[in-house]
Amino acid sequence: LLLETTRLASGLAVTRDEIGHRIDLLRSAVGQAWLFAASATEAERVATLLAKPAGMSVDSVRQRIDDIRAAVRRQGYAERAPGFGGHDDPIDRFDDQLAAIAVPVRDGERALGALNIVWLKRFDARAALVNRHLGHLQRTADQIALRWRHGDSRTQDDGS
Repeated sequence: LLLETTRLASGLAVTRDEIGHRIDLLRSAVGQAWLFAASATEAERVATLLAKPAGMSVDSVRQRIDDIRAAVRRQGYAERAPGFGGHDDPIDRFDDQLAAIAVPVRDGERALGALNIVWLKRFDARAALVNRHLGHLQRTADQIALRWRHGDSRTQDDGS
């Protein structure tokens, strides 16, 4: 589920998914980042849950998850699937014109969520954004996990 977004503040004319929007785990960058960080038990549960609605066998979904995990491990980040237009409809019927990269937020073996950077596909900016911002995304994900681990929900340095 989408829990937070800065798209409303971006000033760009991009699709603005609402809080609570269901994320496509197999095709979105944040879904793939989460799957990368998910435990084997969570990944198996997802494969079972997604198989029937996707019209796929559990084994084929399990293989897709394994492929996703290998790609994220190799690249160091997740990337939105090229044929995904940001919606359940096929890309030829709905295309939000966005591209994205994402990293997982994890607490040890537990996948807490994912952070992403989204941009308009027409700018073909993946390499530049990865070079410039991947480290920022990873450090921010680590900071969120650290605060989660310590039960620090937006506390200030002065203890309030």
